[in-house]
Amino acid sequence: INGKAVDTVHFNKKLLDEQGKALTIYRGVHLKEGDNLVVCTIKDEDGEVIKKVTKNIHYSTMPIRAEVIEEYSNLVADGKQIPVIAVKFFDRDGYPVHGDIVGKFKISQPYIGYRRLDAMGQNPLSKSTTGEDYVIGDGGMAYIRLEATTKAGEATLTLPFANRTEELKVWLKPKVRDWILVGFAEGSVGYSTITKNM
Repeated sequence: INGKAVDTVHFNKKLLDEQGKALTIYRGVHLKEGDNLVVCTIKDEDGEVIKKVTKNIHYSTMPIRAEVIEEYSNLVADGKQIPVIAVKFFDRDGYPVHGDIVGKFKISQPYIGYRRLDAMGQNPLSKSTTGEDYVIGDGGMAYIRLEATTKAGEATLTLPFANRTEELKVWLKPKVRDWILVGFAEGSVGYSTITKNM
């Protein structure tokens, strides 16, 4: 990796298939931030090199940019469903960051983060304004949940990064409801039309 042989201390096991081909597995190998050049050398029974496989592995650390992915979001304000804002995080090289990174966010009023509401229920006297947590998963994706609301409108999601703060805006849409006919006054054009078709 990056021109250096992997230390044998990271050797985990070797697997053999029915044809005698071997696969060597290493664990806990350290990668540097950014690009890592990995070269795998394949040898025959006599130790002669028959093939080399080269691959670049990019290791991302902290995010510096984010964007909303609407197709994975649930931006509904119907009072029942939990609104979900799907956010993808990128590193300084434009790659999605790796998983298991935890960060903070704030959401504009009157909206409330789902986890924040849970915490307030456990400790109603808390006046913390540090915001809520998000956890980045596979592909640099985090799914930020809000408490169910009937307040349709624009919501601003604030994400503090190391050297800057990013604001993402989303629009929570009201649930589309069927029209309900209340009535027509007698003598109106609509009343006459409906009466003929009943």
